[in-house]
Amino acid sequence: MKPETSAIQHPTVSSGLSGDANVVVSEETPLIQRDGGIEDGNSARTSALRNRWSIIDKVPSTSNLALSPMVSASVTKSGQLMTPVSILNTGLVNPDDPLAEVTKCTESEAFANFLNYMFGAAFVFYPFVMAQAGVWGFLICLFVLSVLSVHTGLCLNTVLEDEPVETFGEITLKLLGQNWLFVVVSIQYAELFFYLCGYIVLMGDNLVMLCGASENHWLSIPMGRLLGTVIVAPSLLLKTASSIAPLSVWSVRISFVMVGLLVLGEFINKPHSPYNPVTEIKWFDWSTLFLSHSSLMIGFSGHAVLPELKGQMENPDRFRNVFKNTYIVLITAYISTTFTAYLTFGADTGNQISLNFSGWIGYLIQIFIFINGYSRFALTTFPISLFVEQQMHKYKRRKWYWKFIYSFRLGVALLAWIVSCLLGNLDQVMGVVGIVCATFFVYIISLMLYNVHVGREHSCAIWCLNWVIIIFGTLSAVLGFYQLLMGSADGQASSSA
Repeated sequence: MKPETSAIQHPTVSSGLSGDANVVVSEETPLIQRDGGIEDGNSARTSALRNRWSIIDKVPSTSNLALSPMVSASVTKSGQLMTPVSILNTGLVNPDDPLAEVTKCTESEAFANFLNYMFGAAFVFYPFVMAQAGVWGFLICLFVLSVLSVHTGLCLNTVLEDEPVETFGEITLKLLGQNWLFVVVSIQYAELFFYLCGYIVLMGDNLVMLCGASENHWLSIPMGRLLGTVIVAPSLLLKTASSIAPLSVWSVRISFVMVGLLVLGEFINKPHSPYNPVTEIKWFDWSTLFLSHSSLMIGFSGHAVLPELKGQMENPDRFRNVFKNTYIVLITAYISTTFTAYLTFGADTGNQISLNFSGWIGYLIQIFIFINGYSRFALTTFPISLFVEQQMHKYKRRKWYWKFIYSFRLGVALLAWIVSCLLGNLDQVMGVVGIVCATFFVYIISLMLYNVHVGREHSCAIWCLNWVIIIFGTLSAVLGFYQLLMGSADGQASSSA
C-alpha cells in the first residue's frame, strides 16, 4: 500500500550515544553523504545508513546521526550539501518507493550511465572538428586525448579506491581543502550552464532548418534559438527529479536512434557517400589544432562524475572495467561516425552534422535532435536550481517560494539563450566547455588529487609525468582559447567583407 504522504521515516544508527532518533525526509530535501565507518548491532539500521541517503532533511540537534568529518565540513550549518547534484544522480527518489535509493547499480547499469553522460552531443559536431583540423589533425588530437584521459581517469580511480566518496567535492575537500572545493563547485555549475547553451543551439538551429528558414529567411538563428527556449520552458515547471526522470530515459533512446539515422543518411546521400567519398580532403591544419583538441574533450568529460558513478555501484571494485569498456566503445563510435560523415560531406561539413541533410531523412534527424535537446534541458537545469532551493529551504512554505524558483529557472534559460547567441555555433559552445571545464577535470584536478594522495615517494616518475600533463593541459587550453578568439575574429571579418 502506498503511503499517504511524501515523508519517509529512516532509522538512524546509534554511534555511542544514548537513544534513537528518527529523521523525517521528503523528496525535495538536500543531500547528505553516508558515513561508512559506523557499526551497529541492528543490521537494518546499519544497511540504511551505509547506503547513501540522498534525501535527508536538516538533522535536528537532538539526532544521533553521525557524519564523517569530511562530510560535515562539506555541509553548511543549515544542512545543505555544497557540491552540485549531477545529471546522472539527482539524489531524489519516488516518495512512494522508499527502497529505491538503497538499490545500487550493477556493472552493466554503471556502464550505461557512464556512456550516456560521455556520449552527449559530441557525435553531432565531431565531423566538423575533422573538417577544421584535417584528418591527421583530428586523429592526433583524438589519440593524445584518449591516452591521457585514460591515464588521468585511472589515477583518479586509484584515489577513489583508497578514499571511497561519492562526489568530486568531497574528495577535493579532503585532499586539497576548502579553497579548491569552491573552485570545483564553481566549474561544475559553469559546465552545467554551458551545456544548457549547447542544447539551446541544438534545438534552435534544427528548428530553423525544420521551418525552412534557409529558403525564405522568415526565422533567424537567434530567434530560432529563442523559440526553442520558449518551447522547452514548460519542462522547467516540473518540480522534482522524479518527475523529470522520464525525460532522461527518452534522451538515451533518442541518442541511439539519432546515430542510426545519421549513418543511414550518409550512406544513401548523393552524390557522395562513404563508398564514394569527396575528392578534396584536408589532412592537417595547425591553426585549429589546439581548439580542436579542446572541442574533442567534451566527448571525454566524464571525470567529473567518476566518484558518484563508482560510489553508486554494488561492487565499486569493478569500476575499472566499466571505465575501460566505456572508452573502447566511445573511441570506436567517434572514429567511425566522424569518418563516415567527413568522407560524405568534406569541406561542406556543418558545425552540426544534422544541418547537412535534407529531405525526409533530414527532417527526421532534425526532429530527433530537437527532442534530444528538449529531454536533457530540464535535467541539466535542475542541479542549478536545486542549489538555490537548498539555500531558501526555510521559505519553502511561503506562497511565493515556487514562483521565485520557477522565475529563477526561466531566468537561467534566458541567460543561456543570450550566451548561446554570443558564442555562435555549437562547436564554439562546446569549445568553451572543453577549455574551461573538461580541461580542469580531465587534466588538472584529477592528477592533482593523485599526486597529493600518493605523494612523490611512491613513484617519482608518475608524479613528475602528472605535473607535465597538468602543464600541457593548461597550455593547450590557453592556446585553444586563443585560436577560438582568432577564429571568431576571422569569421566576423569575413561576414563584414
